[in-house]
Amino acid sequence: MPPHRPKGHGKPKNIKQTVLRILSYIKGYRLLMAFALLCIMFSAAAGIAGTYFLKPLINDYILPFIGHKNPEYTISNDLGDRKGIMSEKGVTAGFKSAKKQGCRIVVIDLDEHVRCLDPFMLSKYISRRKEDFTSCVITDCYVVFCGRAVRINARYQSRKEIESKLKKLKP
Repeated sequence: MPPHRPKGHGKPKNIKQTVLRILSYIKGYRLLMAFALLCIMFSAAAGIAGTYFLKPLINDYILPFIGHKNPEYTISNDLGDRKGIMSEKGVTAGFKSAKKQGCRIVVIDLDEHVRCLDPFMLSKYISRRKEDFTSCVITDCYVVFCGRAVRINARYQSRKEIESKLKKLKP
């Protein structure tokens, strides 16, 4: 027994006549068909344009941060990392962590954990990181306390100069 074939399926005998017959059914809907084709072309163009609009965003704002764990700030086109240290002794770990993350700026935020600022001790720990500044691995350090901030660069400042800057943060 030959395999059963359902009727109505398969290739039409005369393709040209079949296409013309289908087009004759659509004849009354020419305007709607033109509008539908126009919408399809607009949708395709919008999809392509969207890709081209995203390209500069990805290249300028996402790719620079790939490989940098947890960058939090962009300051003067350099990556900066916020370190909420518990005491002055946390400066060393904060700098090491920022270097490991590829950040060139360290923001030491004392507002969260430190109740009383000790400018002498803090300047001592920051000035110990002088090698990070002179090798240009770290370009700047910002210290934030009580909603105020000072910029420190141990490459150009002595421990005493750093201490006097930190005293400006005291309420």
